[in-house]
Amino acid sequence: MMVESRTGEVLSSVELSPAEAGYLAARGPRAIGATLVGLAHMRLIEFREDGKVVPVKPAPARLTDPFQRSVMDFVSLSKGPSSVEDIEKDAEPATEDLRQRLQALGLLLDETALWLGGLAIAGASLSAFVALLVLLAANGHDISKCVLPGLSIAVPVAVWLISRRHRTRHGNAVLKRLQDDHVALKESAEHAPVLLTPADLAQAVAIYGPAVLEGGPLDDVGRALKPKRNGCGACGGCGGCGGCSGCA
Repeated sequence: MMVESRTGEVLSSVELSPAEAGYLAARGPRAIGATLVGLAHMRLIEFREDGKVVPVKPAPARLTDPFQRSVMDFVSLSKGPSSVEDIEKDAEPATEDLRQRLQALGLLLDETALWLGGLAIAGASLSAFVALLVLLAANGHDISKCVLPGLSIAVPVAVWLISRRHRTRHGNAVLKRLQDDHVALKESAEHAPVLLTPADLAQAVAIYGPAVLEGGPLDDVGRALKPKRNGCGACGGCGGCGGCSGCA
């Protein structure tokens, strides 16, 4: 009980900037998106109807946060309107400081833990796939038609699971605490973002994602920051192994 109490006190004392909270929730793109929202709310940048970002005025001297400066500098120095993807690509190196601070706080997994966890997931996925093939073979199915289609499903699923692992148990607890403590902030971001300070609006996006802006006054900003999905939306599986369907 004493250990749990001290752990709770440590977690409750953790204070994260919007960029740090965004990185904790969904890595670099979320941190950059939250920062862009804060800069737009300061009227330093503007989201155009086509989703691209343009500078409105130079950054003031009071903008001392190094991560905000990095993002603002890229937008200001660009020869034309910048896409969110270009900004994310350019500002990604600057997120390294965010990652290191969160790791120092014990909220993110280090490289060793990521590697070992990824190895465990890959091993479990392979074992499950082999077990399925053995079961199908025992039931008289021709598994030769299922190996490649099955791997085409199992491998992406394993990669997806591995890619989503980046927080420690304490990191998950801190993110949940942030989400539980800022429900009112989320509602304000959805319905009345103009009433929020730039820092509070950025924090809402950092914790809950840009989806909180969609459907509200800042719908265009939310859509511009919405993560782009690549690849086939739905791949068919191995249906009884009489023939396996894939992405068209």
